[in-house]
Amino acid sequence: MPPTILTGLLLIDIGQAFGLTVGVAGQIRTAAAITGVATALLLGALSVRYKARTLLISGLALLVVSVVGCVLAPSFETLMVLFSVSGLAGAVVGPMVFTLVADNFPPEDRANAIGWIIAGMSGSNLIGAPIIGYMSGFVGWQGAFLWFVLPVSVVSLLFSLKYLPRAPPNPRVAEARVSLMEGFRGVLSDTSAIACLTGTTLMIAAYQAMVLYAPSFYRERFLLSTRAASLMVIGSSVLFIVGTRLSSWLVSRLGKKPPIVFPALMAGIFILIYPSLPSLWLSVAARFLGGIFTGVMATAMSALTLEQVPRFRGTVMSLNQAAYNLGSALGAGIGGFMILSSGYGAIGFSHGAMMLAAMALFHFLAVDPSKKK
Repeated sequence: MPPTILTGLLLIDIGQAFGLTVGVAGQIRTAAAITGVATALLLGALSVRYKARTLLISGLALLVVSVVGCVLAPSFETLMVLFSVSGLAGAVVGPMVFTLVADNFPPEDRANAIGWIIAGMSGSNLIGAPIIGYMSGFVGWQGAFLWFVLPVSVVSLLFSLKYLPRAPPNPRVAEARVSLMEGFRGVLSDTSAIACLTGTTLMIAAYQAMVLYAPSFYRERFLLSTRAASLMVIGSSVLFIVGTRLSSWLVSRLGKKPPIVFPALMAGIFILIYPSLPSLWLSVAARFLGGIFTGVMATAMSALTLEQVPRFRGTVMSLNQAAYNLGSALGAGIGGFMILSSGYGAIGFSHGAMMLAAMALFHFLAVDPSKKK
């Protein structure tokens, strides 16, 4: 998470270092997302051959390589290439984390475990945003990469090497050795799985309006300092975490679909209006409420996707990571274009519409396997 936090908070600084606008600088995230899509598709095949623990540790090692490269990058083009490796790393780590949840938790406990993991991802903002915001005032964005992002990445790798459980051989893996493409065929022939993956793409694309471009929006529209913008990130993260914990409770009582559909509707509305509100505090309130509903949706969405096509869970979650990265690329790319052509207000319309489209897909086409008779 730290590379994502840094680029979201310091896009203006990165752009200024290379004489670029925010819309252009934001395309380092687009490049990382596109790389992540390609990697996740490859991982969908590799996941039937290799253990989740091995793949996850490999991804964290690539993250360390990416961060070192970002520290040393002499040009924006080099930075874009090296930062894109973090997209490759995330495309490996993300799905393998959720696959390990399925391997180590019974079905009734998975939503709670997923909720804690997603809360932890958002909670990293509570630590990362203020530290990065403070550090950047003294050592710049490259120094923040060196003195915060790199140590955290190394510690993550070492902890995973020591503490991740070594799973026994899985008989499903041996069966799946017949064909690397068998997992893709199984997942892509399931309408509900396709709806979940497409809905995830649209939801993540829509959320870029709040997570990637919002700090720059507040810095440019309301002239907030970097430190003040980092406090906004903290507040949004706290409320996102509240949403993830609420989602775990709702899933246990209502199933996995209701905590997706209504929150998606509300999140879409708040994404639509927050860039156009004239008051800083009204805009922040709308963004914060959007963060709560997105947190509710994100946890239930991951829990529902995890249960699609259980035989090929590694492939499902790899394709889900591809959906995440494709959504990030679409959200970052379209958002940058909207800023360049029409300003921040246009993001509300484009990205709010994507969230509402995600809501429709989950409502009409996704199926909760636990509710099947």
